[in-house]
Amino acid sequence: MSILESELSSNRALAILSGALSIIAGMFVFIYPLWSAKMLVIFSGAALLVFGVTLIVRAIQFGKLVH
Repeated sequence: MSILESELSSNRALAILSGALSIIAGMFVFIYPLWSAKMLVIFSGAALLVFGVTLIVRAIQFGKLVH
């Protein structure tokens, strides 16, 4: 879809690159489903850890602003 609608985009090259990378990523997931699932779990866990730490830091900073 990104490739087909690249003519409407202000940055056509970026839209085509995004579409091509999506196609390659889809093929990779199709060829290596177990490895892809494992990487999804690892990256999701890492993202949740970073998100949790960020929330803790924001809560501590908010507590200092209230007092």
